[in-house]
Amino acid sequence: MLHMTDSMRSRMADRLTVLSGSFRDDPLPAGHDMISLVRVLYDHDDATVLSLLGAVFKALPVGGRLLVSEPMTGVQAPKRQVTLILRCIVWRCVPARRGPRPRSRR
Repeated sequence: MLHMTDSMRSRMADRLTVLSGSFRDDPLPAGHDMISLVRVLYDHDDATVLSLLGAVFKALPVGGRLLVSEPMTGVQAPKRQVTLILRCIVWRCVPARRGPRPRSRR
């Protein structure tokens, strides 16, 4: 679950929509200009990733953007990533659960 301070929520209310649900069971909401996937693709098998990416591109408008933040290939054990977007909107991330693995071109 995503937690935000009241101050941060009020400053970003007109620019950010936080939605919850299951990407496996619920359709992704349409009409947003960006979808972010943070430590999501790394933690799932290829079939699930392909299905999710298909749903993302279906939900995004023409010119919409996908922001992906994942551990890099070749890393033995993923370390908690800290990016600008995480510092701005994420209070806490749920760690990987199912033996994550880096993606590669293969």
